[in-house]
Amino acid sequence: MKTVLFIGKGGSRERLIDTLKFIKNKYGNSINQTGSFIFGLPKESVQSLKQTAEWLLSDDNPLDTWDCFPLIIRDSNVINATNGFISDFDRNWKNYGYIDTGETSSKYYKEGTIVWKNQYTDYNYVSSLIEDIYRTSKERKADRVIGRIAMVIASLTNEPIVDIFSKRFDEVDWHLLDKLKLQKTLEYKNKLFYHCNIPDLMRDKDYNTFSDFLKSSEYYRNA
Repeated sequence: MKTVLFIGKGGSRERLIDTLKFIKNKYGNSINQTGSFIFGLPKESVQSLKQTAEWLLSDDNPLDTWDCFPLIIRDSNVINATNGFISDFDRNWKNYGYIDTGETSSKYYKEGTIVWKNQYTDYNYVSSLIEDIYRTSKERKADRVIGRIAMVIASLTNEPIVDIFSKRFDEVDWHLLDKLKLQKTLEYKNKLFYHCNIPDLMRDKDYNTFSDFLKSSEYYRNA
């Protein structure tokens, strides 16, 4: 509740959940309810984070799909180079109780952002918690496909997104998706090579990365 009051959003957790249940009971599967959750907001305790995680994975959750994201704080250099909208939080995150740990070795670190912590939790913890939520949801199989995965499936299969939202994890042909990912990757590579006038020589040599190939090619040297 402290977080809700601090950021000026929403109402009580119980009232929001009751509203979602009312909508689900009234309209059933004729509409899809989805939610996005940011973990690590100001004054959000570890207990509150765990409570949200447990609710998302429980039968008490009426949402059809949902996504979780760690709070992202952009590096000041990125902020200063931005021409678009910059929120007060972007500019003054230190005033909200966050500090930059300076860590860049974390597996969750993304260039242009900071690995933060505050008196309640830290970026690594919330990122790990979200990872566990997704893993558990997928293992349960009966859960609906979550939002971001549904988007990926739609882009690979051209299946209507509304149909994917109604699928459970155990109804998805994951083997087919792996094959489609490889096919799309090869199609993209061939289009890129054709556009750049690059012969497909990667089959002839052992290049660790595509950039290694470019650095060894006539195209790169003459660019």
